[in-house]
Amino acid sequence: MSHKKDINFEINLLPVISLLAVCISFLLLTTVWIKIGTLDVKQALGDSSVLTQKETPSLWVIMGESGDMIFQLKNMASTKKKQIRFTGKKSSFHWQKIQKFTKSLKHDVPELQVALVFPDRLTSFDDVVKTIDMLKKTQITDVGVAPL
Repeated sequence: MSHKKDINFEINLLPVISLLAVCISFLLLTTVWIKIGTLDVKQALGDSSVLTQKETPSLWVIMGESGDMIFQLKNMASTKKKQIRFTGKKSSFHWQKIQKFTKSLKHDVPELQVALVFPDRLTSFDDVVKTIDMLKKTQITDVGVAPL
């Protein structure tokens, strides 16, 4: 007597199809989030193309932990003030004053295209992104963030 197993069997594909539908919907949702969550930032200083050009004016933004923000103008021949400090209170920045200053600075120095942000180790990520966004809105195109 030979005991042959039956070769014909059935697989229930309904759970596999349900799992596949969930994975596809998750994939579609996360691709939208990736586009929304990106911020276009390229290296402002240290690029070889910047070094081969003549010394371009640059703005250094130093963010302190107590809400202080210092703006330093580098490679400028004729500026009245090369360093300006905005004092915050209780680790919050004066965003309205800073925004007015950056707009007036860009108006006074139209060739200013490079900015470098130096955050403190305790500076919140939201404040760093807000600073970068503010600089981009004032037509400063090359904004970089210095490592801690």
